Amino acid sequence: MRSMTPPRLIKDTWTSRAGRWLATLLLALATTLVITLVSAPLMAPPAHATGDTLSLSIDNGTTFIYGQSPVPTFSAVVTFGVKPTANYFWMVTIKLDDGESFGNQFAGISSSDGMTLTFTRITSPTPIHAGQHTASASFYDPGTGTTATSNPVPFTMNKATLSIACSVNQTDPNFFGVSQPLRIQVTPFSGGGELPAEWHNGTFTVTFDGPTHVSNSNLIADASFNVAVTSPSKNGRYTLTCSFSGTASYNAVSFTDNRPVIDSMMNPLGSAQLFTNPTTLTASVNTDFYLVLHAASGLPAPNGEFQILLGPWYTKAIPLTSAGDCQILVRAPPSLSGVNQITIVYWGDINYNKANINFPLTNPPIPSGGGGGPGGGGKGQATATAKATGIADATATTGGDAATPTAAGAGGVLTATPPGGDNNGLLLIVVLAVLGMLVALGGAAALVIYVARRRKALAPIGPGGFDPRPSGYAPRYGIAYGDPYPMPPHQQASQSPEPPMPSVDD
Repeated sequence: MRSMTPPRLIKDTWTSRAGRWLATLLLALATTLVITLVSAPLMAPPAHATGDTLSLSIDNGTTFIYGQSPVPTFSAVVTFGVKPTANYFWMVTIKLDDGESFGNQFAGISSSDGMTLTFTRITSPTPIHAGQHTASASFYDPGTGTTATSNPVPFTMNKATLSIACSVNQTDPNFFGVSQPLRIQVTPFSGGGELPAEWHNGTFTVTFDGPTHVSNSNLIADASFNVAVTSPSKNGRYTLTCSFSGTASYNAVSFTDNRPVIDSMMNPLGSAQLFTNPTTLTASVNTDFYLVLHAASGLPAPNGEFQILLGPWYTKAIPLTSAGDCQILVRAPPSLSGVNQITIVYWGDINYNKANINFPLTNPPIPSGGGGGPGGGGKGQATATAKATGIADATATTGGDAATPTAAGAGGVLTATPPGGDNNGLLLIVVLAVLGMLVALGGAAALVIYVARRRKALAPIGPGGFDPRPSGYAPRYGIAYGDPYPMPPHQQASQSPEPPMPSVDD
């Protein structure tokens, strides 16, 4: 007999509303986890992310001279990995292997597509030291926070060579006494300008070559490039040579004066005589002069050179004979206004000091027999002039080896890698994850509905249960042929036994 207990609803966990929400949540979480695991390798920063690149070149050769034109001029080209979205004050910094660095003086020129930036005319504001150098450039991109480094560029800066001159720093640079303290002035050969301050790091050598050889080495110049020496102790005619040792940026150099210097005993003259024909000097009248310089006691006759001064007028230097005399025809100046004496300027020699000797405008006539002076008289001509006679320019002799030029080769371009990877790739992954979650939620909802309906279709009917299926449907377990309720007890006896239900497993 079937129970008459009222039917109870079957509470199926998977068909309830809470169950459906729980299943949906679990499926969504599982789908998200799968997508995350699959996309994790894609979210990692790439091993070689695309960044800015920087190329450096030198525009005007590979070999230069310190402190002279041309100077090294560089160009740098930046190729952006990502097009800039803002305008910045772009800077390229060039650094040399000795630590010196300098930047661009002019703004970079952007290409039409905004992907390249070109810097030109980059030069150092100060002279680059001599030697072999390697330059490299760096560029900081504020937009990406990355720094790109260029290829290395080698070049050579040779030492500079300056032509110099030197002389004794006194009124007459070519005449001085024996064992006398001297100051030797070193100047650029051109006669003007200044020597570089770096020359104070070098030393000088001053030599005298004549009857003896005297060398003064390792001399330090003062602020005006004077060096102190002592003249030779033996009198005579000497050749003066000055040498510079060189510095880090300047070659060694030397100079030899082609005019001999006189190292004199500085003795005074014995006496002097002047004879003239005509006896009285007259303007514009040619006059024979005969000069005799007498030796001092125990010394040889004076020699060397002298000049004749007539007020503002003077002759060129006139040499004496070995006897210490000279006869010469002088063309008197066109005017003798203000002239009241004849002055003989003797320039001295290795035995005698210089002297100025004055004679009146009227002098004794020249003695007969070739002047009548000791040893006779040399004859010549001289013209008094108010215009100075120039002295031939000295010629400098330079020396020192220049550094050997080295050919420069271009290097490869180095690439900067942004530390954070590709942000666009990460955004794409996030979007795909969200879409995956939406798809997963929709699929989970459809799956839950399908399972719920399937579960309900196959649910068993037992005590307290009921079958809402239409009449004629035979479930696997329960009452056959749609009889929803048990039969009354009085009908069970007459009821034919129900045939067994076939199993769905058969």
